[in-house]
Amino acid sequence: MSLDTCELCGNQSKRFTCQMCITTGNFWIDKARFSFSGKKQIITNLLTEKTDLENRVASSYYSSYLFKDSIKRSIQSEIQSLKERIRHTKQQTALFKSQVDASNRKICVKDAFVVEKKESMVRYSEEMSYYQDSLSENKTKLTEIEDNLKLEKREVLSKLNESIFKLSRSNADTMSLLNILLISARMHLLMLNK
Repeated sequence: MSLDTCELCGNQSKRFTCQMCITTGNFWIDKARFSFSGKKQIITNLLTEKTDLENRVASSYYSSYLFKDSIKRSIQSEIQSLKERIRHTKQQTALFKSQVDASNRKICVKDAFVVEKKESMVRYSEEMSYYQDSLSENKTKLTEIEDNLKLEKREVLSKLNESIFKLSRSNADTMSLLNILLISARMHLLMLNK
């Protein structure tokens, strides 16, 4: 039996290539010699680089996704909190507005009350000035009447004195003087009663 010579290593064996070359992965392709183990190593290096790159891309994508998702969630939570604050502020504004309206109504009622009281005070002051004027007029009239009464009393007393001293002269004259005095006294009493 003839032994073939291994084209890769030059050893002779029964097969086309020797077992050692096959195990190490050395082949001839198109009259070019290459090492399968070297190519396998290059492929494994490329595959590891590919997986590393995929892992980095995936991790960066995942981290960017997580980052974007966290930013999105934080923005959404801020939007919700702002909406809540806006709603709360609107409620407080409405409550404050109702309180202001109520206080304005109270102020309007108080203002109307104050205006009414001022008007009544003005009316009372006008009435008081009228009554003071009429009181001063009545006081002057009263003093005039008192003065007139004093004068008339003096006159009456003087007439009485004269009539008492003239009583001895004539009884007829005395009676007429007494009648005149009674009539004048009645007139004075009627004037005082008015």
